[in-house]
Amino acid sequence: MVQRCRDQFDRLYAEGAGSARDGHRCIYIHGVPHRIKYFEASTTTCARQKGVWFTTGESIADWYRAGRKG
Repeated sequence: MVQRCRDQFDRLYAEGAGSARDGHRCIYIHGVPHRIKYFEASTTTCARQKGVWFTTGESIADWYRAGRKG
């Protein structure tokens, strides 16, 4: 699981060099406690990269709307 998460992140991070990309993992671990340590390991790796934003859907919507005003 950790390798899959890292591979997904690496791909989206590379593609996102010119535009925003997102990756979702919370649904995969929801309600499955034994996966938490793998989620934490992959999240730690992702958090070390420049420009990575851990956020909520609501915050993404606010960011999007703010960019469309005016």
